[in-house]
Amino acid sequence: MTDINQKIVDRITREYKLNFGSNPKVILRSPGRINLIGEHTDYNKGFVLPSAVSLGIYFAIGECPLPSGSLAQAKPDHVHKWHALDIDESLHLGPDQLGKQRGDWSDFLHGSWLALKESNPDLPYFQVVFSGDLPMGAGMSSSSALTCGVLFGLNEIFDLKLSRLEIASLAHRVEREFIGLRGGIMDQYASVLSKPNQFLLLDCNDLSHSSIPANENMHFFLINTNVHRELTESGYNSRSDECALAVEQINSHKKVKSLRDVSIEELPGFESFIQPVPFKRAMYVLEENKRVHQAVKAIQQSDWTLLGDILYAGHEGLRTEFEVSIAELDFLVDDTRNEDWIYGARMMGGGFGGCTINVSKHPPSEAFIKRLTEDYNARFGMNPTFIPVSLSGGTKLIERS
Repeated sequence: MTDINQKIVDRITREYKLNFGSNPKVILRSPGRINLIGEHTDYNKGFVLPSAVSLGIYFAIGECPLPSGSLAQAKPDHVHKWHALDIDESLHLGPDQLGKQRGDWSDFLHGSWLALKESNPDLPYFQVVFSGDLPMGAGMSSSSALTCGVLFGLNEIFDLKLSRLEIASLAHRVEREFIGLRGGIMDQYASVLSKPNQFLLLDCNDLSHSSIPANENMHFFLINTNVHRELTESGYNSRSDECALAVEQINSHKKVKSLRDVSIEELPGFESFIQPVPFKRAMYVLEENKRVHQAVKAIQQSDWTLLGDILYAGHEGLRTEFEVSIAELDFLVDDTRNEDWIYGARMMGGGFGGCTINVSKHPPSEAFIKRLTEDYNARFGMNPTFIPVSLSGGTKLIERS
């Protein structure tokens, strides 16, 4: 079964022609991702177990033609032309606006082009129409899907000869340096390098990775709290700072580059030298790294009880040690504990909102969805959204004209 949404492909192709009067050079899909286990470990050089999913962002991309009679790239009337179809916003970005952030979706496109231009000084302007079926703000890494998709598309239309690894690494740099999000490399690697029906076991220290086949008895669905938080405005960056502080304080007694250089057995010996909050953050990270390897073993052995225990333990760590969960996420996770067809659940993503990930024997029934929706609404005054997902391959070229 294809994971391509042909309706979206047809729509962005049609809108590209209407907006720009020509056919796009390429059409591609950049997927969102789930992360089974290994949360907030990537920027601590730890282990993660993500996969791209069947939902994503679709792009129709081409080169901006030079204005009539122009021989120079940086003419005042020569601009990037970008259209975000789902929110019906367009932006024309000219030479006098280059390098200036706007604080919206365009920064991901702008930062991607600027990053490529560093090593390609004559890189042309581009025009794009994009749309998708990936929920924004749900913790499925829509931002990385956007960045990776633009970089992948520009690499194709301008024949820049970047590898998938180079695209993922460059996308990470764009999000850190231009956007200001201090996350790790997981989202970009998952979006670009995933294989269908497999998890990506990634070591964020040396970037080695391997594929872990998913079991046919595993079904995945997300439940969106519909509580949206911008990561740069939430406690996400402060968690990164607290982990860095733990490393700094450990360094006064043992030379380490990251929490990866500290074993879970020796961390308690540093407790008197580390402030209480950074110590809690560090303990969570080391425990979570251990859970990633336990989860791989559980999948390979089809031990669903063990996998469920790992997921619930991961959520408890995020709630009490890393303190990024919220009441809505806790409610959804706790509700699944009494459902014997659900192996396990936890919050997924940076926290402070977004989704839970649920692993189950079969998809949720209409009765379960109805009952949980009513209970959630009675508690929080709004409805959750159920999102079925399947594991997918990474960023994919669909058409080339």
